[in-house]
Amino acid sequence: MKPLFAPALLAAVVLTVPAHVRASDTKVPPAAAPAASIRAAADRAVRAETLQVAESDVPVPRAYQGRDRSRKQMGGGGKAGMVIGLVGALAGTAATIYMVKEMQKNNRDATAAGQ
Repeated sequence: MKPLFAPALLAAVVLTVPAHVRASDTKVPPAAAPAASIRAAADRAVRAETLQVAESDVPVPRAYQGRDRSRKQMGGGGKAGMVIGLVGALAGTAATIYMVKEMQKNNRDATAAGQ
């Protein structure tokens, strides 16, 4: 089976690759007319929307000119945030130490009960 497979594969590649290469060499003329009509349609739509907005009685929303409070929200809380972070880290460390000691104790108890 192997001696027949390699020549068949080679023949298939040799016959199909040139066909694909020749097919890709054909030049397709670009369709310039649809692109121009799409651009013209887009220009007309923008002009129509601009005229409609200019003639409407609805006020256009403006950007808020007041104080920017996003800095206060993203500040992290200052000293209070640092204290909360430290207390949380200490509580997490204490809980981890407690759980490790309890697991060691359970292992010792299980080992003693098993023997």
